[in-house]
Amino acid sequence: MQPQRSAEFLIRRARREEIPRIREVLDEADREHMARLHEEVVEEWKQSIEEALASPDGELIVAVSGGTIVGVVQFYSDASASTAERWPAGSSCIRLLGVLPAHRRRGIGAALLKECIARARKYGTQIIYPLLRAWHRYNMLISHDFLVARTLQTT
Repeated sequence: MQPQRSAEFLIRRARREEIPRIREVLDEADREHMARLHEEVVEEWKQSIEEALASPDGELIVAVSGGTIVGVVQFYSDASASTAERWPAGSSCIRLLGVLPAHRRRGIGAALLKECIARARKYGTQIIYPLLRAWHRYNMLISHDFLVARTLQTT
């Protein structure tokens, strides 16, 4: 897909060499939330991020402002192909959404999710599984066009 531009930022697919910066963005974006959690939970969350970043299954999409990555999301167009999770056929997954605190409230998170929605439409997705901490902020954006699953059914 073509990179999406706004006056303040560019949305595009990440490059593998940008993973260290993406890791920094996710760490800073989650820092305030993580400060309230037990150390074991924080370590599990960080391990989950590392596994997601190392996985070939998902597509990393970034928001760039002033030449710097300021936001990121991971999108699984065919979530059923994931080696880490069990998702039903015809579903997509969105996870690892993070925007640097200094760049919030500018529409970057929404733009990243809209890019995922455009990719889901292209793929023909019927269900999107959001694995997002701030899901409540974006529920209407995605659920307008897709069946949104809040939890996985194990049957």
